[in-house]
Amino acid sequence: MKIFYVTKKQVTAFINKETKSGIWSRENLLQAANKILDDLNEFPNDNHAQIKFYSKIKAELETWFEVFTSTEEDGTETIESFDTLAEADDYVAKNPEQNLFIDKWRTNKQGENEKVKIK
Repeated sequence: MKIFYVTKKQVTAFINKETKSGIWSRENLLQAANKILDDLNEFPNDNHAQIKFYSKIKAELETWFEVFTSTEEDGTETIESFDTLAEADDYVAKNPEQNLFIDKWRTNKQGENEKVKIK
């Protein structure tokens, strides 16, 4: 089977299947995706579809969401971190008495955390 286009739904389903089975943690799956990408990139013309798939998995695993509060007096305080926006939204919805916000973060190529825009 050839994969011509990889959807976010396919990537999310793959990550959920692998991590919810208990065999892989997100960190271990990220390490495995990095190793696989290193191997596949040795012959990029032969592995284009797989490189695309594992690149999207890597990008998804390097992203997380933080729920935080923000006040003039106290500044910002992270309350909780989540793997998906849906989990963060659910937490915010279940805590309406708090003034909560959500930020999306990712690890960049230099290994630093950077805030990214939520689409």
